[in-house]
Amino acid sequence: MDMIEQSLAVATEHHRAGRTAEAERLYREVLTLSPGHPDALHLLGVLALQSGRAEEAADLIGQAAAGDPGSTLFHANLGHALHAAGRTREAALSFARALTQLTNQGESWSTMGALAGLIRRYDDETRRAAAAELDAGYAMSDVMRRQSLLFTLSGDIEHYRKLVQAALAEPMRFSIPSLHYAYWGMAMQLFQGRPARATSAASSTATICASTACWWTRRRAATPSPAASSASSRATPSARWRSSPTRCWAPATSRRWTPSTSPAACRTSRAARW
Repeated sequence: MDMIEQSLAVATEHHRAGRTAEAERLYREVLTLSPGHPDALHLLGVLALQSGRAEEAADLIGQAAAGDPGSTLFHANLGHALHAAGRTREAALSFARALTQLTNQGESWSTMGALAGLIRRYDDETRRAAAAELDAGYAMSDVMRRQSLLFTLSGDIEHYRKLVQAALAEPMRFSIPSLHYAYWGMAMQLFQGRPARATSAASSTATICASTACWWTRRRAATPSPAASSASSRATPSARWRSSPTRCWAPATSRRWTPSTSPAACRTSRAARW
């Protein structure tokens, strides 16, 4: 272990034990030996934030994040410092950068939920800016996760609509349980008093259901021959649903889904579940 690493280790122990004066002295010694050292800048910034010096903390952690832009921790703590300094828009963008990195690393929803919650406390314009920041840096091909996360941040029902359209365009890309989970999460946000930004929840749901009806009508024109239908009827429920253009899954109970050939049932089930 070289001198810088040793000094950082000792400083961190002082920091954890509450000996902040000793920790700060060692952090600054490291920066004298190695100016711009990202870890020393970050830890000194965290100490400044804990001491109530929010602007100094934002400056120090900002330098650390600039030196190591791939650090999720640096961006997250920079967001906390900026928030404490009253710079809420910059804080939201910093949280969004941390969230983008977590998402691109394939982290679970539970891990990302805390950061998303920090962004959701801001005003609509700030949340939309954070969602745009995440959208610009999103590197995964998962349409469902992308639109669900953008909807969670911005509350804009346009992301809800895009997910529905993607599922209708390429249904084989999505499993029923995953769609159910995504739509349920969005619906809970829409109908628990959180406003939809693009239009009202009711009118948007009607538009989505109308799109579903059009999709069902278009697919019905391609109904297979009786022989093909007979073969399809002997397939498993999952295979029948995928092979027959006139079938959808309708809820038989709260926990079980069954195939249905009724367009009304299809539309009703989608309206209820979405």
